[in-house]
Amino acid sequence: MSHYIVIADDDPVARRVLRNVLEQNGFRVAEASDGEEALAVVREYQPRLLVLDVCMPKLNGLQVCHRLREVTSCPPRIMMLSAQSRLEDIRTGLVNGADAYMTKPIRVEEIIREVHAILA
Repeated sequence: MSHYIVIADDDPVARRVLRNVLEQNGFRVAEASDGEEALAVVREYQPRLLVLDVCMPKLNGLQVCHRLREVTSCPPRIMMLSAQSRLEDIRTGLVNGADAYMTKPIRVEEIIREVHAILA
């Protein structure tokens, strides 16, 4: 299994932890630290999945998700990963094009199970 996954999160610790978990499970990982960089990295790596934080500088996760769905002919699957856990936040993420929405903090088993489900 060598699908590229892009992690877009402005928290370097969160990116590093998630990167380690994904790489230990056989995935190749690229990273972005803000919304604009996320769009550039997605164009460069053509990932199967984008794990996207909602609260990021320059463009937030919802804006990135919306732009990818609007202008990309074959956008990656998108999993929102956010500390925003209200039902309204989850609904907003899904309405804006996310395939899944997980709330922080997450457990390793949950994220791996969700990644496999999205990519199946």
